[in-house]
Amino acid sequence: KLKYIWKSKYVWAEIKWDSNKIPYIDKTSFKKNNICE
Repeated sequence: KLKYIWKSKYVWAEIKWDSNKIPYIDKTSFKKNNICE
């Protein structure tokens, strides 16, 4: 499975791709230290 790092204004999260090529955010991978204010 491919993994990408997705950046939003507030959080960093790891997006994974399932067998149907649909990206989803792995909330367990949130890096709280990278939260931007």
